[in-house]
Amino acid sequence: MVAIAGNHDSPERIEAPDPLARECGIILAGFPYTHVVPFALTKGIEVTKSTAGFIELKLLNCAYPLRLLLTPYANEYRLKTF
Repeated sequence: MVAIAGNHDSPERIEAPDPLARECGIILAGFPYTHVVPFALTKGIEVTKSTAGFIELKLLNCAYPLRLLLTPYANEYRLKTF
């Protein structure tokens, strides 16, 4: 599962429990430039590639990877920085 910040969410608070959430197979992204460190779980989920705002997942029994662009809500200030 991947969860991203919405317009009423605090990006810092969304990402705070990320290390614990990953152990359960949940990826939390609060910022558009969030970098997810590749990891693998015994459940068959694996992040194989990652860069700021992008992840590639290998899922159990899937021949092709799932590629996701992480696009959490960016307020006006964050939009100006990009």
